[in-house]
Order: sequence, then structure tokens, then C-alpha cells
Amino acid sequence: KELFVELAESEEFQERLRIAYVALTRAKFRCVVYAMAQPTKNGTRKSPLWWILSGTGAPTNKVIGEEEVQKAIEEVVLSSGGTSGVTEIEKEVGLKRYSRGHDEEPVELDCKRFSGRGLMPFLRTSFSGLVGFGKRNEEPAEIEPKTFVEPAVEGEPPILLPTFPDGAIPGQCIHEIFRQVSFRDFPSSEQMRIVHGTLQRWRFSTHAPEVQKMLEAVLRYPLDPKIGLTLDRIEDHERFCEIGFVVPAFGRGNINRQAIKEILTAEGSDVEREYAKQLDGLDFPDFQGILVGQMDLVFRHSGKWYLVDYKTNKLGQTLGDYAQDRLLEVMIHDHYVLQYLLYYTALHRYLRYRVKDYDPERDLGVVYYLFVRGMKEGGGDSGVFATKPPVGLVEGLSTLFGTPDKGR
Repeated sequence: KELFVELAESEEFQERLRIAYVALTRAKFRCVVYAMAQPTKNGTRKSPLWWILSGTGAPTNKVIGEEEVQKAIEEVVLSSGGTSGVTEIEKEVGLKRYSRGHDEEPVELDCKRFSGRGLMPFLRTSFSGLVGFGKRNEEPAEIEPKTFVEPAVEGEPPILLPTFPDGAIPGQCIHEIFRQVSFRDFPSSEQMRIVHGTLQRWRFSTHAPEVQKMLEAVLRYPLDPKIGLTLDRIEDHERFCEIGFVVPAFGRGNINRQAIKEILTAEGSDVEREYAKQLDGLDFPDFQGILVGQMDLVFRHSGKWYLVDYKTNKLGQTLGDYAQDRLLEVMIHDHYVLQYLLYYTALHRYLRYRVKDYDPERDLGVVYYLFVRGMKEGGGDSGVFATKPPVGLVEGLSTLFGTPDKGR
């Protein structure tokens, strides 16, 4: 045991010796060293720095007397030609509390006030950042008891993914599946291999049958019966998954809730004008900076560009819980209207520089929010929120962020 202790102490001493040597030899113009070592029982001192200052070259496990070190240091100072010196610091330095004399007049102090133009906060933010701004500093709310979801009423069509968990992690799993599978040949053996592998990686393997049923319903859902638009008709080279974007936000003025609200009120449809009232509930400051985000899916069909966002929100147990009036309520309350406007504007700015003779009225398609639990293969009036924002609204927001001539 004593041998191992000696080895450990020796290794520690060598490492500290190396650090001390490096510190002493890296100074370029001046080196000030405060040297102190804890004395041992017999009054001698032992430390890597003390060993270096002694200059004796003694074994590192040998304790060095204080007089021996002082003599070695004095020799270094004398031989340095005035470039070195040593000062002994008092062992105890008393601290005195300042007390103003009775004859001193009190002086009122005042900070100088900044009279120049204030700078707006520079933010690198996103939809989630704007919606959640300020919440991180709020006191945690009391945990409310979980609302009991009544079972499906007999006779009402049940939702898809009835037993699949709700929440952010399960949602990421479903998003990954949509990103990886081919819409055209589902459910081929290869596509099902991808589904099973993804579910296993996220530890949701037991839900494979209901996930397959959901995918079949979503991919075959008639998004636009007039033109026969379904996702399973989209070729792989016409779909672009999880497109990230960076939009410079350096417009003529500052970006704030009031500016966005005015554009929505003046140029928006009924949905956007109704949502404009919700903007007062957000807490993000006036800012300039960079807006980032990621679109779940962009695809091209018959010359138009469409935007899709997948939602796995569990709103209830039946398709009736995903009716249009309920979806509109969720879109407004959860600020999804702001989300699709930001993403649609980013897509608009991108296409201006990627599509020849780009015309937003002609080339921009519909925005689809797919609440996948509420969709069914035969179509219907549940689970899909669809809208086409007015071009004037999109161009107004694009101008607010800064004209594309200044930044894309």
C-alpha cells in the first residue's frame, strides 16, 4: 500500500512540476510568481514550485529546507543583472473598514443617461422561439391534473393511431418515418422494413400495425379531389423533406407584433385576420436578425409548389374531434397560423430565385396541415387544414423581413 501511495504522490508531483515549468517559461515580457509552500512537521517545505526555485536538482521526493531555498533564490537575483527581484509579502494583511468622517458632506451620485439611439435586439430565432419567448423566465405553473379523454362513442369513427403515445418524442418518430419512406410504393416490403426499423429505434415496435394503417390513409387521402391530388402520386424527385431555411430579418423597420398584425389585418384572409387578435398574447420584443426554420415537406405537382406540415396532436378519440371548426381553433390557439405564414414566406423568397419567371399567384400552391390521427383513407372533412394565403400577405411579410434584393 505504501508503495502505491508513493507512486501516486510521485506522479502527482511530476505533473504539477510540469505545469509550473510551463507557466514559468511562457512569459514574454514579465513573470510574477507568488511562491508559498506548506511547511512539513520539521519546518521544511515540499512543493514543485519550491523545488524549481531551490535550483538544487535534488530528488523530487526530498523535502527542502527554507534556508536552502532562500539562498538559491538570492543567488538567482544577484546573477540576473537587475532583471529579477524578490519581495516578501506580509503574512497577515489587515483590512480596514472605511468610515466617513462627520465633517464630510454627502454627495449625491447620478448615472449619466444614454441619449443616443438605442439598438434593437439582434435575434437568431424561429417560430418556436417567437412563440415561447419569455416563458423560460416564468415561474413554473402548477401542474394541472391530466384531463381524462372519454372513450370513443359507439358509432363514431375512431381516430388513427389510437394507442400510439402522444407528445414530442412520438411525434419525432412519425416525422422520421414520413421523411424516409417512399410515397409511391407504400406499403412495399422495403418501405415496411424502414417503418419497422424506425419504430424499433424509437422503441415503438408494438405500434407497427396502426402506424402502417395511418400511413396508408394519409398517403391516399384526396387532398384536392378536383385535380386528383394525393401524396402517393408524388414522385420522390418532386418531394423535398425537412427543408431548412434562413431568412435575414433586416427590413426598413423593426420586426414586432404590431407590424405583423397590421399586415395580417390588411392583407389576410378571414383566418389570418382572426388570428391577428392572438398576436397580442405573444411576448417577443422588437427585433432584427435572422429567422430560421424547417419545413416538413415541400412538393411540386402540376407546376405548383405545396407546403405540408405533419401534426400528431391527439385532440380526442373520434374523427369528429378533428372536424374543421376544431382544427381552426387549434391552428389559432397554438399559433400554427403564424408558423405556416413564416414558412410560406420563406418558400416564396426561395422560389423567387429558383424558378424561372416566378409568379407567386401561379406557382404557389396550398398549405396543408395534416393532423394524421384524424384522417381517413376515403377522405372526408376531418384531419386536414388547407389554406392558400393571399399573395399580398406573403409579399407584405417578405417586405417586412427585408426585400430579397438585400438578403435571401
